[in-house]
Amino acid sequence: MSAVSVIIPTYNGGQHLLEAVNSVLRQTYAPLEIIVVDDGSQEDIPRTLSPVSQGIMYIRQDNAGPAAARNSGIRAAGGEFIAFLDDDDLWHPAKIEAQMRRMSQDPDCGLVYSYPILIDENGSIIFNKPPKTCPSGYVYYDFVRYNRINTPSVTLLRRTVLDKIGMFDESNECISCEDYELWLRIAREYKVIFCNDAHIYYRQGSSGISRNNYNHLMSRLYVINKIVEQCLDNGQHFDKNLIDAVGENLRNTFRAFAYKVYYGDNDRVGARRLLAAALRGDPWRLKDIVYLILFSLPETWFEYARNVKRALSGSKQQM
Repeated sequence: MSAVSVIIPTYNGGQHLLEAVNSVLRQTYAPLEIIVVDDGSQEDIPRTLSPVSQGIMYIRQDNAGPAAARNSGIRAAGGEFIAFLDDDDLWHPAKIEAQMRRMSQDPDCGLVYSYPILIDENGSIIFNKPPKTCPSGYVYYDFVRYNRINTPSVTLLRRTVLDKIGMFDESNECISCEDYELWLRIAREYKVIFCNDAHIYYRQGSSGISRNNYNHLMSRLYVINKIVEQCLDNGQHFDKNLIDAVGENLRNTFRAFAYKVYYGDNDRVGARRLLAAALRGDPWRLKDIVYLILFSLPETWFEYARNVKRALSGSKQQM
């Protein structure tokens, strides 16, 4: 069997780290190389890992962010394949076996991914309706439209892919979207295959970098801008499929973050501006039009409309 290196970056992630490592140790596939990269934690990570210290490689570095931590793990890895696991996520015991089976079926496949099962802080499953389709094959345009990979924990890559296209973008502008940027570079060159048989448990509710909505928005726009620059550099000025995909991504990004900054940050002004930007490209979405009008109301009227909406929602729940 081919060796798989599993890279687990952590920053003060001791609460769930041992559970994550144990989920790797229970894998039905072997051999596995487990690399934990401590990104300058204040917590005593070696102590947390002491029950499993004989089965892992531990690397400590000054705090430099998740992209740099994963890259440190890649440089230390000896496996022909690379898998990533966040320190608060978990794998089903057959995760690697299922993905390696899919990878081996297609030599042109550079990356295998799965759709995660959501869990809360206590490990209880959160109901989440998966997408109707998860694309496989040469899916670059589809990935430009939408990031299909929720977390690096669902992926398995060939090491040769990273040797060719490079590792994670460590720039400050890309923080929180460095994984999406890498998946796009892979999808430009290789097949990306969906594997429905591998189960990954993606923990919600943790406080991470991406919780800062405006920083995350700027990182997403940075990645979209890189797509455009690559298009121009490659002479794809008139690639209509790519232009349409970038436009859809921008509209979806502005729309998604409009609701995030409203519900998450209570920023009605920012939400209004982002919704207006989304509607410039797609002016007939009724929900967005209604919310844009609501966000534009004077404060007194807005509060009245919000109270009416809450009252109606409460009466529906009682019915």
